[in-house]
Amino acid sequence: FFSHNHFTMDVVNRYLPNKNHQKGVAASVVIIVLLFFLRSGKSVEPATLLSDPFLQLPKQGSVNVVWFTNFEGSEHFVMYGDKKDQRANATTTKLSSMALSETPGAKAKATSVWRHEATASGLEARKRVPYFVESKDGKRNTEVKSKVFSLQPAPQAGQALKILLTSDHQNLPMVAANLQQVDSSIGKLDAVLFAGDTVLVPDRAAEWFGDASHGSAFFPSFQGRAKSVVGTTEYRGGEVLQHAPIFTALGNHDVMGRTNITNTSLDAHFEYSAPRSYAESLYKSTGLDPKSEAHAEWVANNSFNTRTYSEIFSLTGRAPGKLYYSVTLGDVHLIVLCAVRAYRPPTLDPNVASRFSERRQDFNRKELWRHGAFVMEPISKGSAQHVWLQYELKSKEFQSAKYRVVMLHHPIHSLGANIGPAFSNPYPYFKYGA
Repeated sequence: FFSHNHFTMDVVNRYLPNKNHQKGVAASVVIIVLLFFLRSGKSVEPATLLSDPFLQLPKQGSVNVVWFTNFEGSEHFVMYGDKKDQRANATTTKLSSMALSETPGAKAKATSVWRHEATASGLEARKRVPYFVESKDGKRNTEVKSKVFSLQPAPQAGQALKILLTSDHQNLPMVAANLQQVDSSIGKLDAVLFAGDTVLVPDRAAEWFGDASHGSAFFPSFQGRAKSVVGTTEYRGGEVLQHAPIFTALGNHDVMGRTNITNTSLDAHFEYSAPRSYAESLYKSTGLDPKSEAHAEWVANNSFNTRTYSEIFSLTGRAPGKLYYSVTLGDVHLIVLCAVRAYRPPTLDPNVASRFSERRQDFNRKELWRHGAFVMEPISKGSAQHVWLQYELKSKEFQSAKYRVVMLHHPIHSLGANIGPAFSNPYPYFKYGA
């Protein structure tokens, strides 16, 4: 601004010798140039916490604290202990696939969400201590901090526990009302078991953190910051995850589909998922190197992925890096399975891509096929998950547990519209010339 204005005033002085004229023109030039820079410059979004902190991976003597911001920042940490004088610095990562809400059919616009995770260690068993998180941004010379909440390490054997089991929140309006009731009637929980479908479309940031059209978003509802209106009553949700660790199972709404399709909306990316086998056959037809480092990402982009879900939650238990795992919470041994298939409507309507058939108009357009209700993670006999489960059921932790819980999203058998087909991969049948 100053360099542009200095150049302009040199021109004014050269061609307008009258001092009064110079002053008038100078004032106009300053205003015009300043307005130009204000309009062309990018507005800076205020530094904010996108969520309150929530708890992950409780162990003997420690627990992890996770929170999100809209800026990378320069310093992120949790302060905890009786005097809140113990500090744990956080590791920061950027979520790779987050996008803003878009108008129907429009291209999704990427947005920046930064995740911070710190380990509060040296904790005493059976004791809650206060904590808060703080994030600083040196570039903006600003800092943001949360309110004070409580945390504790993993529960001990024989310790009485209050555990909430819930699932399928999907931004539904009554979620905030239900969690508000949990908070007001039960108080602080010791753990939350979530059996899948945290949101509707996992790459849409507003479904996790809320906006004007997502008043019952996942974190606001679980943290008492929702704005869900039912009738004439606004529900805020409950202050739950700030005090209790959450253990999740993958649901079909936690999975994004193909990202290479013509329709660039988030809804389309979610709906057009395809089996890994389909993507592998496509990859083979390209002639690309199957040993390439880009192979796995290419296949995921042409089938389905769990990037956002895996980046938000820390779910490493006795099967690190997997979507199935186990953990012991006091007298409870929890096994979480990945039993998920793509949702397709149970209808014979020829104009709907269903569990039983592709849309009639898509018969000759294989790139638009939905491939029925295919299973996303193999769990059949001989699969990696099935082998792991066999060992897990024989483990000392499972055998000696007073309470044994197995959590999964899609049941092997069901009732109602979801009763058929049974949980298994669909068998493709082609009839040509029909």
